[in-house]
Amino acid sequence: MIGFTLTNGFTQTSTDVESRGGGVWCSPNAVVSNCFIAGNRAGTLGGGVHAGILKHCSLVGNQADNGGATFSAIAENCVLYSNVANWGGGTYHGYIRNSMIRALHD
Repeated sequence: MIGFTLTNGFTQTSTDVESRGGGVWCSPNAVVSNCFIAGNRAGTLGGGVHAGILKHCSLVGNQADNGGATFSAIAENCVLYSNVANWGGGTYHGYIRNSMIRALHD
């Protein structure tokens, strides 16, 4: 996926697959690039994105129990700003490379 804006998505609140990836749910090797992913919410994992590889994306104001911006994803050259989670506001079980992470209150 290239160049999309994904906002205000929401998942179910159960504990199965349908509660993951409020903005985007990816297979592990899927690539999402040059996207703006904001204001999404997941019931459990990955408020912005669940899995996949993110390149040159902005993730702003996403929320989940684990991984406010991403869960189990790779973020390269991305901006993660004001994402919220109980565990890992920026990412949980993922990798961040050459990216900027900024907290909600700083």
